[in-house]
Amino acid sequence: MTSRMRVRLGAAAVAAAAVGGMLAVSQPAAQAAPAYQNSFIAFGGTGPGWSVVNADGSDQHAITPSGGGYDPSTMSVFGLKYSPDGSQAAFAASSNSGSALWVSAADGSGAHKVVGAIDGTFRTSLAWSPDGKLVYYSANGQIFQTKADGSGTPTVAFTDSGDCKDTSPQTTHNGYIYFARVCSGRSPAQYSGYAIHRPGDLLPAPTGGNNYTPSAISPDGTRYAMDYPLAPPGSTQPAETLFGNPVNSDDIMHPTVSLAANHTMQALAYGASGSLVYTDTSSAQTGPGNYTWTSAIQTVPDRPNQTPHTVATIVGTKPNIMPVQFVDWVDGSANFGSRPVADRVGGSDRIATSIAASKWTYDDKNGSGRKASSAVLARSDTFADALGGTALAIQENGPLLLTPTASLNKGVEAELTRILQPHSTVFVLGGTAALSPAVANRLTALGFYVQRVAGDNRYATAVAIAQDISGTPHQTSSVLIATGVDYPDALAAGVAAGQERYTGPGESNGLNGGVVVLTDGTSMPKETADYLKWIDPHVQRVYAVGGQAVKAVAAAFPSWTGVTPLAGANRYETAAKVAASPLFGSGAAGRYSMVGVATAGNWPDALSGGALIGNQGGPLLLADAGGTPGSQAAVVSGAHLKGLVVFGGTSVVSNGALSAIANNAFGAGAWDSAVDRDAPALP
Repeated sequence: MTSRMRVRLGAAAVAAAAVGGMLAVSQPAAQAAPAYQNSFIAFGGTGPGWSVVNADGSDQHAITPSGGGYDPSTMSVFGLKYSPDGSQAAFAASSNSGSALWVSAADGSGAHKVVGAIDGTFRTSLAWSPDGKLVYYSANGQIFQTKADGSGTPTVAFTDSGDCKDTSPQTTHNGYIYFARVCSGRSPAQYSGYAIHRPGDLLPAPTGGNNYTPSAISPDGTRYAMDYPLAPPGSTQPAETLFGNPVNSDDIMHPTVSLAANHTMQALAYGASGSLVYTDTSSAQTGPGNYTWTSAIQTVPDRPNQTPHTVATIVGTKPNIMPVQFVDWVDGSANFGSRPVADRVGGSDRIATSIAASKWTYDDKNGSGRKASSAVLARSDTFADALGGTALAIQENGPLLLTPTASLNKGVEAELTRILQPHSTVFVLGGTAALSPAVANRLTALGFYVQRVAGDNRYATAVAIAQDISGTPHQTSSVLIATGVDYPDALAAGVAAGQERYTGPGESNGLNGGVVVLTDGTSMPKETADYLKWIDPHVQRVYAVGGQAVKAVAAAFPSWTGVTPLAGANRYETAAKVAASPLFGSGAAGRYSMVGVATAGNWPDALSGGALIGNQGGPLLLADAGGTPGSQAAVVSGAHLKGLVVFGGTSVVSNGALSAIANNAFGAGAWDSAVDRDAPALP
């Protein structure tokens, strides 16, 4: 195990909501919707509706639901979430007869009850499916889903062993459900933290905890925000709010804002841009049981030591009540195109393509949006040491960049300094003959922590990468075995192994991460065999990727049962088998919104592109001159994609091939194209 600490912290829960009373707002009530195309913030407490204000502080007004028998004289809204496109609002409301879940248009009109008389413990957190058709909520320790149009009856969103209590669902743009989880009676210990469920998974995967639950998950699922009081109530010391990363553990937790002494954070949410909105609340006692409270709605970028921007200030006087219980930042459909996009990501050469892939995936380190935690660096002239690097890059939330052996490429240097904070880790793959000391020295001079991952040969290097991901073999969640003599099978395997980034120390059996190790064609090299001797296929999930690996595993470990073969008649069919494997939800529609496509005829674009598409949760497919041949075509057409990414220039994947793939995915001409976008908004 490496000396680096895998920080998988959760987040402190938002303070419990109070009941009774109504917010006092400075603007007159109105029923018109705000200017959604400019983004707006919704907030509320315990009145019959909620308030909205544009992110620049203008047009603050109240929204009161109407229709469907909604009675504002008896109802009190205590939870709210707008749909991803900003056109609908789901809200929880209570009266003397109990709690119910409602959906209305964005301006409150057309309200209709979708879940009535919710029994038992009902938590206020609500979430939407990315298409705006389902609403998620928690009751009695389970996550439920219901149709937003009110048809049908609620169903359990997923099943589990029965010893866990799940609350506070949140969703990401790719349809993953994050939620707070407390389990008892699990070996080796009970679990308290947060977990994730992805379409096609049999069970949710715990992703870390330490007795905290997430306050807010970023829209892309890469980070969480937590309100963490560093001083007890009544102290004169400030309470800092810290932000971290939920799925990749090498981000350094940083204080973003500090609240003044005796101030509290009652609500917290991410906006689509990756910035945050929260409430800063203070109160003063004005008499026995009476308080005057002030609550500032604040926005702040998710980066260290920021000065918040005040959007609105709410003041009220009520007995024993906090003013704001929920907040939501909605950007709406203006951020996304109305048609799916086929992206081409590719520079003038393999190094430039790796840089373009990084720019597509990550925003600037000092901005909001998608943040890289680390980076992986491989030599640009051969694939030998890099075949396990894709899984490492995905699980460490960073790009895989290429550079010459002798020195650090200037463009790569610029990209690293653009996306990584000082002291971030850069993994250097291979020994000094692969990437020279000059490369490592330059990285150190730039302020990065350099970790060289190397063995005596490609097989030993792959094992070293595997050990860096998961520690000892006993801790590996999934092992994918592919030939190291050629590249296609191992590159597809690396993207799949990276999907195990959601497993971690919080998992009940202690497993952590997915890895790729290599065979020497149909033979098993000693380095790989020594690693696999510690693997139990009935504990770890073991996949033999490609025909050569299937033969090598069978010859070296004839007593093994439970190995899943992922092998087709050729590299295209093997890639299709991997895309339909349990690592991608066994092909469940909606598991991923994008696929990546690289030429089958060379390795560099697939190497850096694999880290890109794996970060988005999708598989890597291989193209020939006509598109994605064989069973891959069914993968493209059957996944209900919202986008796809082709890696490399037109000399490796032609415009004709790109068009054929996009027409198969979206329909002839029903898509737009783009080239080398920087961190595009994703549907």
